[in-house]
Parts: sequence; C-alpha cells; structure tokens
Amino acid sequence: MKKNELINKAIKIKGVPYFVEFVEDLHGCLGLTDGKAKHIIIENNGDLKEIKKTIVHELFHAFFDECGLVEYSNNELLVNWLEQHYFEIQKVLNFIVDNKKSSNKS
Repeated sequence: MKKNELINKAIKIKGVPYFVEFVEDLHGCLGLTDGKAKHIIIENNGDLKEIKKTIVHELFHAFFDECGLVEYSNNELLVNWLEQHYFEIQKVLNFIVDNKKSSNKS
C-alpha cells in the first residue's frame, strides 16, 4: 500500500481500525500512536528507511494496546528493542521459509 493510499483509510490491528497519517513536521518526534483515538501519526522526513523503522515502532505500540498489554506499549525500551531487531528477525524468517520451500521440492 502506497503512502497516498492511506489517506482517509484505516488499517486493521487485531480487527480494530487505526487511521495512519503522514505529516511533514511532528515537532521533534518521528511517530506517535494514540491507542484511545486509534490513530498513528508518522513524520514524513523523506528518509524511507527511517520512515519504515518508525512505522514498525508505532505498530508495536498499537499491537500491544490492542492486545491489552498497555504496560508493554508504554515500555519505550521494549518497543525500541523490537523495532531495532524487527528487520533482522524478518530476514532470518524469510531465510528459514525459503529453505523450507526448497527442501520440500526434493
């Protein structure tokens, strides 16, 4: 889904609609998640890698909120760790899945 496709649309997190908004200036913050308003705001700073990391970070906040794990959502140390390792974990997962597919062909 492209950034412009998110305008006035919601994504679903655990079945709950969240609105995603990209803004040009978030006043010193890269992203915000409001679990009560079901709203995620991302600063569009032009750096796609940083934007992706921020989206992942904010999604962890939202998923924790929707799972009733607000204490984890409020734990910035935990959310930062998850965000920092998410892409590494995804790479390892893809490697395992790709090798599973190739071993099934034998």
